[in-house]
Amino acid sequence: MFPERTAVVDTTHSPYARLRPIPAGAVRLEGGFWQARRAANTAAGIPQQFEILKARGALENFHRLAAGIEANKEDFVFRDSDLYKWMEAAAYALLDDDPHTAVIRAQLDEAIDAVLPAQGADGYLNTYFGNDPGRRFHNIAVDHELYCAGHFIQAAIAHHRVTGERRLLDAAIRFADYLTTVFGPGLRQEPPGHPEIELALVELYRETGERRYLDLAGFFLERIGIADFQRFEGHAVRAAYCAAGATDYFLETGDPRWREGLERQWDDMVRTKLYVTGGIGGRYRGESVGTAYELPNQRAYAETCAALATIFWNWRLMQIAGEARYADELERTLYNGALAGVSLDGTRYFYVNPLADHGQAEGDPWYPWARREPYQRQTDFPCNCCPPNVERFLASLPGYFASTGDDGVWIHLYDAARIRWRLADGTPFTLTQQTRYPWDGTIVLAVSRSAPPTSASTCASRPGRRLPPSR
Repeated sequence: MFPERTAVVDTTHSPYARLRPIPAGAVRLEGGFWQARRAANTAAGIPQQFEILKARGALENFHRLAAGIEANKEDFVFRDSDLYKWMEAAAYALLDDDPHTAVIRAQLDEAIDAVLPAQGADGYLNTYFGNDPGRRFHNIAVDHELYCAGHFIQAAIAHHRVTGERRLLDAAIRFADYLTTVFGPGLRQEPPGHPEIELALVELYRETGERRYLDLAGFFLERIGIADFQRFEGHAVRAAYCAAGATDYFLETGDPRWREGLERQWDDMVRTKLYVTGGIGGRYRGESVGTAYELPNQRAYAETCAALATIFWNWRLMQIAGEARYADELERTLYNGALAGVSLDGTRYFYVNPLADHGQAEGDPWYPWARREPYQRQTDFPCNCCPPNVERFLASLPGYFASTGDDGVWIHLYDAARIRWRLADGTPFTLTQQTRYPWDGTIVLAVSRSAPPTSASTCASRPGRRLPPSR
């Protein structure tokens, strides 16, 4: 394993980031609130999801493409992305000291062995559209080609950071290189309909140092026009992914127009479009955030993926200046808007998270599409995007616990945990949290230059507050 390279969002060299990541591999959860939930994710959720995706034909699509056979066109156009999100989850799960990771590693290798032979000679990879260049990018507003590409790149980066292997990363680089020959100044001008590629391209730039990936991300974001948005609006997941990608871009470029636009949208979201749980998406139809204060309880959509998307966004905003308000929203959404999307045993999921449900089928004679049955968590959905998204986040959760800055260590989440890392000046430290949080608000932090810790203090600070190093 390569714990030093397992940052989920690697702002180590980002010039406009105040905070630097403490990698997921440097954090060990030790018997608190999150350990049981992550253990269920590793033991049950991730292995089960692989079998579900196989049954749905996700791997078979790649085998068919590699063999020159038409993929299943009755499936969702974005099915590849479900597998890629699962692959990212599986990669981060390998960091855990858990016997079930042997099963996950075998499953991940099976998935990689299915995916790589299907890649075209030019780097393009999508099972729905195949390797005929004439079928590509005809309707990128709805066809999710770049969305799938983004999740493939993110899975490859995670796999490389955890295992040190390059085979998946090299495939992702070939795909990204191909995209830079198709989109950009003087080339195709359309932005993707479902943002995701932007986050992936910025992270690939961080991983490789190749500026053209950052430039392509900025090109897409400029075409979307996000820096000039006055409000947070539209499809909830897409809006938050787009904002997260734009924040990544700002962290590398520092254009104040981008930061002002992001602050404007975040403020609008938090003040007028956010449920008390941190969920977003007040409109069932269109999965939209709706208008200001359009927050029905029983009709809430509040998709699990949307809650995760705002967590991703808040995390990136927090890296800019270490402001606790972003950690507050991240924590609120983590416990209430995102965790609700998965059962305690890690095998059943909510796609939609209304704040009220009377337990009976609901109909509307004027709008038959609005009829729904009572909500229950389930193991599988025809559109299976939320389960692997929850799984990849839970698997990478240790990477969201703390950061370092020039002035010390910053704690963002509380749980029984041990963090072994180093300060900005290279001084190694061990930081241990002892707490029953969230059931109890007392947090004991023990810090030392070397294990075991030798000093302790009790802290009840808000998430994001920095803890100076012991002297």
